[in-house]
Order: sequence, then C-alpha cells, then structure tokens
Amino acid sequence: MTKFVLTIKIEMKNLLREAREKKGLKTREVAQLLGIDQALISKFESGSRKPTKDQVIKLASLLEIDLETIMIAWFKEKLLYEIGNDEYALKAMNIVREEVENSYDSVKRKISTKIKAQNKIVLPIGLSQRKYSTKSVNKKYNNPKPMKKIIPRINSLV
Repeated sequence: MTKFVLTIKIEMKNLLREAREKKGLKTREVAQLLGIDQALISKFESGSRKPTKDQVIKLASLLEIDLETIMIAWFKEKLLYEIGNDEYALKAMNIVREEVENSYDSVKRKISTKIKAQNKIVLPIGLSQRKYSTKSVNKKYNNPKPMKKIIPRINSLV
C-alpha cells in the first residue's frame, strides 16, 4: 500500500502573512486587489477566520504562493477543524485514508496496464495476429532495424 506523507507543517496564517510581506503589500492593498474586505485578510492572517477555496486560489495567485502547498495547508486545517479530537471522526478519517490509498493503487495499476499495452504492437495478417513486444519481434525476426521506427508503419497497415 502507498503511504501518503504530509510534509506541510506551516500554518495557513503564517504562509499568507509571509507571502504578503515578501511582496511588500499591506493588508489593505491585498484586500483591494482581491475585492475582499481588509478585515477578512487580517482575520485570515491571525487565524481567526478561514478563507474559502476560491479565496485561497486568488490569494495564491496574487501572492505567488505554490498552489499545491497552500491548498494542502488549507485542506489540512479544514479537516483538523472539522474532526477535532472526535473518536469516530478519527476512525472515519482512517477509513477514508485507506480507501484513497486503495483507489490510488487501482489507478496506478490501470495506468501501468495501459503503458504495457502501448509497448505491444499488432503485426499485419501476413506475419501473425499475436501481439509482440518490440524486443520479441526484433529477436524473432533477427531484425537489425529497431522496431520502434517500424511500428508506426506497421500499425498504419493494420
């Protein structure tokens, strides 16, 4: 099973404040550029209020914060707020984690299967209807030319 590792330890409020200060903007300027109330920006930075997902995306764009970093921090805080220390919520989160990991593994297997299928070719009727890998065709027919160059022509005949 794949383990997901969460390395985002920075808090959303610090991330926003540091990025704003790095850009040399005041809360008033950020609020004006985003069309939100200045008090909201201050509350986001103090941690007393959480921005919406749309607000996070706009803040990331304006403050040039990596979207993945800020979204993970946002979701982490949102989940922690919702779950708290509730025993049942924590058990539910473990189940969700397992289901996400299983889903991820399933998607990974499907992608791997598709990649393997793309490395197979179908030869014209005269040679065979079996699927061969490029290595097996080169070896079987002692072909000095790499099959990868021939594959597009073969597939166009099929």
